Amino acid sequence: MSAVLVVDLDGTLLRTDAAWESLLELVRRRPWRLLLLPVWLLRGRSYAKLRLAQEASLDVRSLPYDEELLEWLKLERQRGRRLILATAAVAPIAHAVAQHLGIFDAVLCSGSEQNMRGTRKLQALQALLQGQPFEYVGNSPVDGPLWRAASRAHVVGPRWLARWVQQQASLGRHFHRTVRMRDVWALLRVHQWVKNALVFIPLVLAHRTELGLWGQAAAAALALSLWASALYVWNDLLDLPADRAHPRKRWRPIASGRIPIWSALLVIPLLLGAGWGIALYLREDFQLALLGYGVGSAAYSLWLKRLALVDVLMLSSLYALRVLAGGWATGVPLSGWLLTFSVFLFVSLGFLKRYVELHTVQPDERRGYQRGDERLLYSFGSASGYLAVLVLLLYLNSPDVLRLYSHPRWLWLSSPLLLYWIAYLWLRAHRREMSDDPVVFVLRDRISYGIAAAMALVLLLAR
Repeated sequence: MSAVLVVDLDGTLLRTDAAWESLLELVRRRPWRLLLLPVWLLRGRSYAKLRLAQEASLDVRSLPYDEELLEWLKLERQRGRRLILATAAVAPIAHAVAQHLGIFDAVLCSGSEQNMRGTRKLQALQALLQGQPFEYVGNSPVDGPLWRAASRAHVVGPRWLARWVQQQASLGRHFHRTVRMRDVWALLRVHQWVKNALVFIPLVLAHRTELGLWGQAAAAALALSLWASALYVWNDLLDLPADRAHPRKRWRPIASGRIPIWSALLVIPLLLGAGWGIALYLREDFQLALLGYGVGSAAYSLWLKRLALVDVLMLSSLYALRVLAGGWATGVPLSGWLLTFSVFLFVSLGFLKRYVELHTVQPDERRGYQRGDERLLYSFGSASGYLAVLVLLLYLNSPDVLRLYSHPRWLWLSSPLLLYWIAYLWLRAHRREMSDDPVVFVLRDRISYGIAAAMALVLLLAR
């Protein structure tokens, strides 16, 4: 007779933890109920997990399962193996998972008074099996007692864990899983840090070459980048259900379960603290800009991104704030021409992002927009872009140009370059040839790099 196959849930069959998922679901639905969490914890961890599950009503169908492990379990089930789900998750979640998958013969789970993990799980399992041999699939050193008592130990996790289990038990299958650096990179959205290069624009346009000022601008860009990453992580945590329903975003590190929720939550204060530590060495004006960026981004993630038009205005304001932050960090005066130009250009890019998203998202994710709004968004966005070109042309006729440039006639070449780039982006978007993030598109687009190089050459010739 084949040994019973016993499977853990959190971090094993699931690439996430049901308790953390329940906590986030409660944050999304009824955050004020979190005030009761300390009271629940006073009655024990199991009781707190049970109340979270009852309050959050987690949809187990959308959770990220380990597909390789699940396929193996289904195959073993077809061969006649008896399967038991043994988990520290509470009954509402454990039974919902078992019902959803339909492959388990029995379920052992935590109650309101007892947390089913480690030795307690082993004792409950032995009482159920009455001496019948079993194999155990787990993912943590906490499962050590079960692996040692099992006829065969199957491991889900990194290689060091498999080697550790092999020293104490008969190692069976190893389902390798570990956090990779590229997952951390994707979590932090490092490619989005390029947006913070906007802090250097005041220095470039003012022709300031002092290394000290450039060092201050670099520090400001780093502080903004760290805060931006923290806010991206927070936004991903809030958007988990929507991301998992999206054809591309479901592969993000948290949505796919490649990075645990608790790790993502730990990263947020570390990033915010590091960014603020850098800001303390810069001007107070920059510190206010950083706080404004954090508040604005948080408001956007929690509320404003669901309000049509308001979301685009907030996005463009956050872009413009980066330019302001660069001036405030270095003490370089900001031109009214630059700020006006920035507003129109960033509003155009904001509408471009929403225009592209309408072709890719589900109806319930359109954040106040409707499918028929594409033409209107196209008009708004392209008009804003052309107004940015108009502001540039007006600036080229102003006395400020003569004070800053020895050969200002070369600057006239910048207007057709900018006009072409804006029209080019909107044309690619109209042809459905752009991803839902224009920044990602630009970073991979040779034409955009060519335009940037040509603009830099124009500025050099005009000096």
